[in-house]
Amino acid sequence: MAKSIFRLAFFILICTYSNASMTAHRLHAATKILTGGGFVSAGLVACAYNKFLINKPIENEPMPEEVQQFIRNIMRKCGSPNADTLPLVISETLEGFSWHSLRGKAIGAPLANINELELALKQNDEASEAHKKFVSMVIKHELCHNMENDSNKTAYSLALIPIVTQSFCTLTSSAINKLFGWRPPQTYTSCFFRSTLNVAMLAPKVAVALVGYFWYLQSREWAADEFACKNAWSRTELDEYQNRFIMNHDALVKMMREEGAFNSEEVPPEVEYMGAKIFLLYVDPLHPCYLDRANFIEGFKQKWDEE
Repeated sequence: MAKSIFRLAFFILICTYSNASMTAHRLHAATKILTGGGFVSAGLVACAYNKFLINKPIENEPMPEEVQQFIRNIMRKCGSPNADTLPLVISETLEGFSWHSLRGKAIGAPLANINELELALKQNDEASEAHKKFVSMVIKHELCHNMENDSNKTAYSLALIPIVTQSFCTLTSSAINKLFGWRPPQTYTSCFFRSTLNVAMLAPKVAVALVGYFWYLQSREWAADEFACKNAWSRTELDEYQNRFIMNHDALVKMMREEGAFNSEEVPPEVEYMGAKIFLLYVDPLHPCYLDRANFIEGFKQKWDEE
């Protein structure tokens, strides 16, 4: 009788341990699926919403005819296949931006910028000519975004980058487990700690995905600047394009000085550059910093002089 009770107790203990082991394994697997699937799903939702915005019809008012003729002439010379049909509209939707590619289906600008160009087109003084050259380069930059379908590529990157990040994390985790011989959790305690680690890993995965996303967007900005510089019609256009970035950098450094970001009056240019770069990375991570873009244009000016 005693042996029978002992055997029954031993059997119940084995079953309990076995069930606990299986439950812990399943809970850990469920946590991995939920965290990884949620991370990827967030990217898919962002992609879908971005595509929804892109597909919305553009109902903005068109730019004045004289301004449209100026822009379409630039587009024709740059080989745009839809130079005569691409909508050129008044757009106030991107606060803080001037000329911009509007969802890859139009080129837009706030009314103030359009009026400034319209006034310059009616005058032939030095300042007006300089402004027209600058706008010409900006239009080429935005035209590249349209011709390269960057809006759709950006939308797809919102889904692709999390998928790639999650795949890399999954493969790395599997390789580490195999290398060190780590088995799935067998107890509730190990399940808790390893599941907590999976949840905590969401933060670095999101950080990596954001870095990848911003890096991709900045790469598209570099490509658009390259297109504009390669299609410059004169060295003066390159000068005006570069000067605007230098002016923006100087204005930003001045503002940072006034706000007390630089404690000393004699701050080395390298420190000013890094300060401005970090500030712009915080407020506008989608675009490269002003001085980097100015130096990029300087390379094309040197090539122009050599030719």
